[in-house]
Formats: sequence, C-alpha cells, structure tokens
Amino acid sequence: MPRRMPWFRFYVEAPADRKIRRLRPEHRWVWVCVLCAARQSPTPGELWVAEGEPMTVDELADLAAVPAKTARAAIKHMTDLGLVAGDKPWIVPTWHERQFTSDTSTDRARASKQRRSNVAGNNVATLQNRSKQRSRNAPGNAPETETETELTPLPPKDSTRPVDNPARSPSHGHYPFTETPHIHPAVAQLHARLDAYNPEPK
Repeated sequence: MPRRMPWFRFYVEAPADRKIRRLRPEHRWVWVCVLCAARQSPTPGELWVAEGEPMTVDELADLAAVPAKTARAAIKHMTDLGLVAGDKPWIVPTWHERQFTSDTSTDRARASKQRRSNVAGNNVATLQNRSKQRSRNAPGNAPETETETELTPLPPKDSTRPVDNPARSPSHGHYPFTETPHIHPAVAQLHARLDAYNPEPK
C-alpha cells in the first residue's frame, strides 16, 4: 500500500479553467475535496477509502461538509464535464498528467537539506578565506621586506659660518668691545680694496 501524501499540486490556472467555471460555486468546493480524496487514496487518482472500499456519495459529502444531495449533483456535473470518470471508484482522468510520483516529502526534504548544506558550506568557506586574509594582514605576520634605509650623510660644516661665542654679551646679542667680530672673507677682501684706494690720512 503506497504511503499517503499530505499534499498535491493545485495549479493557478484552475480559476480560468472552462470546465471548472461551469460548476456551481458549491460544486467547485466538492471538486477540491475530490482532489484531496484522490491524493489520500491508497491508489492515487482514484477515490478509495481503503483497499476494496470505494468512496461513496455520503462519504464525499461528509468530507466536503455539504449535503449528500449537493455532493451527488456535483459528481454528476463533474462526470458530464469529464473532470471525474468511472464509478466505484471515481477516477480523476488527468491525475497522472498533473501530479507526479516524484513529489514526495522525502525528496523535498532531501533537496532542501542539500541546499542548506551547500549554503552553509559556502558560508564556512567564505569565513575561512576572510580569516586567512586577516591573518596575512596582521602586523606580526607581515611579509618579510627590506625595511632598512640608507642614511643621508650630513653636509660638511661651513667653516665660514660664525660660531656662537660664549663670551658674547647677553645684552641684545652685541659683541663686547674686547672681541673682534667675525668678518666674512669676501667682505674682508672688499674692505682691503677700499683701503687701497682710500688710504687713511696721516
């Protein structure tokens, strides 16, 4: 005995189906209950209550919660339109065209678990890659590179630059009278030339 399924495919085109639109509103609900019974049946697509026990009008009326008169009229109308065929049991002719034996909860659960596993694996791999990248960029794990730099030598000391004299007077930075101020060589040469042209009077 095949395992009974808790669900079945119901297509969004049903409200536009011409055969279903010809049914009275209460008969359309009976049609939905016929599909539910066909799925719960030991033989999918046929309305069996149990092995060798076809569903009766009263049982269908009880399932749809409608009067037996309404269920009987609905079955007759659905039979005329080809939505239901046969008798004892009733059969849904297009059942196997619309429903598939691969539609099992086990298959769906296995596929869902596989998708979650793939997503989790991708997330773990991403986190591991990020952790490795952070480790590479950590200060203590920086790649070995040449860090020494050549020191630029200081320029030679200019011998013509005046040197601070500790004997200099603290008063406004002027030289004391006993100290000869430093004269630049070029200035000294200029003074010498001027003295040669303008000798001091005797």
